[in-house]
Amino acid sequence: LSWGGWGGLARHRRYVREFQEAAEWLLATADAHHTTLQPAAAAGGHPPAPTPLQQLPGVGSFYHALRKLLGSGQLTRPQAVQLVLEMTLAGTDTSSVTLSWLPVAMRDSQELQAQLLQEAQQVLEVPLEGLSCAALKCGTPLLGATLAESMRYKPVGPVVIRQARVSMSSAGAPGGSVELGEGGLVARHGDTVVVDLAAMGRRPELFPFPDCFNPAGNFLDAQGRPRAVQALDAAGAPFDAFTPFGHGTKGCVGYKLADVEMRAISVCFATAFQVLPRGSLPASVAEIPLEDIDTHWDIANQPTGDVAVAVRLRGPAAGTLGQAGSRAGGGARGVQ
Repeated sequence: LSWGGWGGLARHRRYVREFQEAAEWLLATADAHHTTLQPAAAAGGHPPAPTPLQQLPGVGSFYHALRKLLGSGQLTRPQAVQLVLEMTLAGTDTSSVTLSWLPVAMRDSQELQAQLLQEAQQVLEVPLEGLSCAALKCGTPLLGATLAESMRYKPVGPVVIRQARVSMSSAGAPGGSVELGEGGLVARHGDTVVVDLAAMGRRPELFPFPDCFNPAGNFLDAQGRPRAVQALDAAGAPFDAFTPFGHGTKGCVGYKLADVEMRAISVCFATAFQVLPRGSLPASVAEIPLEDIDTHWDIANQPTGDVAVAVRLRGPAAGTLGQAGSRAGGGARGVQ
């Protein structure tokens, strides 16, 4: 009904169809490039210069994996198109779920909200259209820390799955208890390894305030600048211990875009809306503190129920709009 009844349903179906067509176009375009390159290589000639699509290793490797599965009959063409569609859409989960925690954090801490507003107003002294990505990032250290804290405290993906590149013994294992396999091995070369991101985000040796939502305390130094969250590997070399977007060849190819997207949306939100403190909604509406909100794994780690947040438009019209409710991870609806 929030989409406008059946008219909204028709729009939804049109968007789904357009997404499907876009996924089919991506796969067909990659097929065309592959077909163009093959004859030239077979004839001993020089293939044409790579297109921007071919210059993206993440897209290329995914595409070649699809071609292999298609060629062996393990995938049908519609299934391959669906996988392309899922890979395209999955990139929004981290951004959307992380952003949904921002108004909840602002509701629970009016001091944090005031600091984020001040930071946003200083950044917007330059019109957003003319603001560079570097200036946006440098000008919003607390916002960056708040988004990072959301991904640490309420991770979108609690685990990631990787493959061991080398065998690892107990001597090379990180701190903490481990179950030793045959010969004292923790993992052999080629083993599937499940990395518990949620547990890593609660390690006290990495985060000064592991069990509470504290953006500045966990991600900023004493001067209010972003701090590196690093640990030491088995050889004693430092590595990034906080990687919500993954890293290496399996890292998210769009993480920089996601960072800019979340900062730009958050700056606009903070300057446009005032998030009211808990207790601003009717007593019948439960306003659960961020720390007490239960989540479950459903493609992305999301709240198990509705999360009520009261907001008011800033500026002259603020007093005439009443209040609206935001559902973390689930769109928006009116409360009053």
